[in-house]
Amino acid sequence: MKLILHIGSEGKGTQAIQNSLAETRPYLRSSGLLYPFSLGSRSHDALISCFQEMEQKGSATERNRALGRKSSILASFERELLSKKPERVVLSCEYLSSWFGAEDVRALGDYLSKIFSEIQVIFYVRAQDELRRAQYISSVTLNGRKDVFGSSTESADSFDFKDIASRWENVFGTGSVLLKNHEQLGDTLLEDFFDTVDIQLPESLLGRVESTQPDDEYVEYLRYLNRHVPVSNGVESTASRNDLLLALQSIALPGSCVAAEAVDANIEQAALTDHTVGVDGAFEVMANLWEYQQAKIVALKEENLTLLARQAIASSDYKAAQQYLKTIQTPTEQVWELREHIGRRLGNQELIRQARFRRLALKPSTKKLSLITACMGRLEHLKQTLPLRIHPDVENIVVDWSCPDSCGDWVEKNYPEVKVVRITGETIFNLSKSRNAGILAASGQYIGMLDADLIVSDSFLKLLPFLNEREYFVRIPFKAHIGVNKLPVINRSATGESLLSPLFQWRSQAVDGGVDKDKTDLSGFVVFPRSVFNYMIGFDINIDGYAGEDIEFRIRLLLRASLNEVTIPHGVVDVISHADDIRTENYEEEDKAKSMAVSRAYRQMKYGLGWNHDVLLALQGSKLLVSV
Repeated sequence: MKLILHIGSEGKGTQAIQNSLAETRPYLRSSGLLYPFSLGSRSHDALISCFQEMEQKGSATERNRALGRKSSILASFERELLSKKPERVVLSCEYLSSWFGAEDVRALGDYLSKIFSEIQVIFYVRAQDELRRAQYISSVTLNGRKDVFGSSTESADSFDFKDIASRWENVFGTGSVLLKNHEQLGDTLLEDFFDTVDIQLPESLLGRVESTQPDDEYVEYLRYLNRHVPVSNGVESTASRNDLLLALQSIALPGSCVAAEAVDANIEQAALTDHTVGVDGAFEVMANLWEYQQAKIVALKEENLTLLARQAIASSDYKAAQQYLKTIQTPTEQVWELREHIGRRLGNQELIRQARFRRLALKPSTKKLSLITACMGRLEHLKQTLPLRIHPDVENIVVDWSCPDSCGDWVEKNYPEVKVVRITGETIFNLSKSRNAGILAASGQYIGMLDADLIVSDSFLKLLPFLNEREYFVRIPFKAHIGVNKLPVINRSATGESLLSPLFQWRSQAVDGGVDKDKTDLSGFVVFPRSVFNYMIGFDINIDGYAGEDIEFRIRLLLRASLNEVTIPHGVVDVISHADDIRTENYEEEDKAKSMAVSRAYRQMKYGLGWNHDVLLALQGSKLLVSV
C-alpha cells in the first residue's frame, strides 16, 4: 500500500488541495485512493497532536489522557485502512513542514513505515516572504493572535526549505521528497497535485482557482478584535457582546487615526491609518464571513452526500441513496431530481409527487402570477373568461383534461401566448390532478386557481403589486375552529371548515354578508405563493369527486405553510351563472350531495387519523366512508 504524504507549505494553496480532496472523497475511492476521515475531515491535523514532541506539561493523569487520545486516533485510522483496503492513501497537513523537527519526523516515519510499503512526500514551496505572510494571517485568523506582524521573533527553520527537505529525506530516504514551486504553478496547482497522485482531475474541479488571501485591512481588524474577543478553544469566543461593542468603538473610521489614549503600544506600532475599518463595516465583514463559512461547510457536507447518493443509485441501492439525500438540510433542485428518480425506481408515487413540487418551488420565477384553469366540457365559459385574464405580468395556463370540446386547440389557435397542458385518454374529471398538472407547469412567483366560469376584473390585476409571500388571497372567507385531542386548538380563519366533536364535521360558512347563493361558487378561487411547495405538495388527488379539494388545500396553506388568509374585495372576481347539473356531469358520481358527502367524510378521517396516507387511500378507494 502506497502513501502520498503532503506536508505543505502553509497557505491558501494547501487549503485548496485539502478542500478538493475532501469534496471528492467518493470519486477518489472509485479510483482506489483513500483520503481518510479518521485523522481529520479536511486537513489531517491529528498528526500534529499524535507525533509532535512537546514539553511535558500537566499532571501524570493529563499526560496519560493525551496518550489515550493518541492511541484512540491511530486505532481509528488503522481500522479505516483495514475496512477500506485502498491501493493508495493521501495524507495532508500543511503544518508538518514548518512545525515538525527532526525527532517529530522520525516518530511519524517509524509509525508510517510499519503500515505502508512505499511513501512519497510532496512539498510545495513558495517565496519566503509570501509564506511568512500566510503564516501570520493563519495565526491571526485561527489562533487569535494579538501582536502585529513582525513584532515577535519567529524561528528561521520553517523558511529553510533545503533543511526541511533534508529532514524528511533523512527519514523516508533519498529522493522520497518531491519539491514543487507553488508560484510557478499558479492556477494549475490543483491539476498538478492530481497529476502527481495519478488521478484525473474531477470535472467538478475544472477551472477552480486558488482563493486569494484576505487583504491587510481585514487581517488588521481581526488582530485588533482578538485583543477584545479572544479565541477560547478555537471554536467559540469567551467575550461578551458588550466587550465586542467596546472593541468596535475603539476602531477608527476609515482615513482617521486612533487616539493614543484609546489603544495600547501594539496598536500604535501598526500604522493604522491604512488599516482601519468603521464599526458598521466591521460588523458587515464579520457577518458576511460567518455566513460564507457556514454556507461552505453545509455545501461541502451536502455535496458529499449527493455524491454518495449517486454512487448508491449506480449500484441500484435506491434505499441507501434515499437515506443519504434525506439527511441534506437544504436540498437543491438537483437533489429533488435524484429523489424523483429514486421514487420512480421504487414505485413510490408519493415521493415522486413530493419531489416534483419541491423542484417547482426552487425554480426561478419568470412572471409575477400564473393563473391556472382546468377545463373539461367548459369551453363556452372559457371563451368568455380567458380574454379578461391576459396581462403582461400574468402567465395563463389552461389544462385540457381530455376536453370533449378540444379546448386546448381553441386556446392555441386564438391565444398562442397561453400555455396549454394536455391530459389525454381520460373519461372522468379529477380537478385535483388537473390543477396539479397546471401547477407543475407554472413559473409565476404566485399561483392562482380559477375555474373556467370565473370572471376577473381589471381591479384584480391591480392587486398584483400587493401580493405578499406570507399571505394567500381568497374571495369567500371561512370561519374555522380546529381541535381534537390529537391536534392543538387553532382559532384562525382560512381553513374553510368547522369542528363538530368527536370527528371533524366541516361546513363552509360565508361570512362576508350579502353574498348571493350563486356567488359561493367563488370559494374555489385562491392565489398563493409558489414557495408553499417547500412545505407541502399540491391538491389532494384522493379527493376525486365534486367539491372539497379547495377546502383541504386551504387547510394545509394554514397548517403546513403557515400563511394568513386575505379576502379580496367584492366585484374583483365574479362568476357566470349556469345550471347546477353541469357541475358534476364529468365526474364518476353525478349526485352532487353524495359527492360532497364522500369528500367531507374523507377530510374528517384525514385529520382525525393524523395524515395516515395508507389508511386514507384505502378508505377513499373503498368508498365506505359514507353510507349512500
